[in-house]
Formats: sequence, C-alpha cells, structure tokens
Amino acid sequence: ILYIYAPVVFEESELFQIARDHGFSFPETLDDWMRPEWQNFDLRKSPAIPWLKPRHYRKIKAFEHVMHGYFPTITDHKLTESQRKVLRAVGRWRYKSSTYGFPAEIRLLQRLFHYRQPETEGL
Repeated sequence: ILYIYAPVVFEESELFQIARDHGFSFPETLDDWMRPEWQNFDLRKSPAIPWLKPRHYRKIKAFEHVMHGYFPTITDHKLTESQRKVLRAVGRWRYKSSTYGFPAEIRLLQRLFHYRQPETEGL
C-alpha cells in the first residue's frame, strides 16, 4: 500500500505556517470536509496539498502501478493465481530496470483483470 504523506499541522507549528504560505488550509465546516477532494485526502490517495503538483501525482501513480504489477496484492480474492503471474511477468522488467513512467500495459491488465486495491475498495 502506497500512501502520500499528508502531515497534520497545528496552528502553532512552523509547518502550519509553511503550509499556509503555500496556500494550504483545512476545511472549516463539516460540509466542507464532505467535498470530494477532502474525502480523497482522508484516504491519502490524492491529498489536496499544494506543494505536490499534478506531475508529482502522475509519477507517484505510475510507480504505484508498477509496484502493484510486480507485487500484486494477495488480498484481492477474485484475482486468480495465473492473473497474478501475468501481472508479475509484465511488471518485472519495469521494476528491475526502475522504469516507472507511463506503465500503460500494467494499467490495461489491471483494468482487464478488475484489479482491486483493498486499501481503497475494501475486501
């Protein structure tokens, strides 16, 4: 499971001031916390932190796809052993060569196999 670190900052901390300087602010009401971007923040999959740019998220997601290809989850009970072997075989060269950019073949197989990520989709 790969999470993007989203620090919890307190108003009296130096980190809070740095975050505020970058335009970060927490929701102020319960209704604000229910907005979709804050639901993702809680899952630590795409936290709304302004110092990470879209290109950073793309790189992180590409790395995550390669990792899930080479090390497919064992908690997805619908994924067969042969599907795991195919994912591992396809992900192997990328993992071994540290080639993480644009893993389209792994993403295609994950969609084809209905690959589930238990940390966000449940068991």
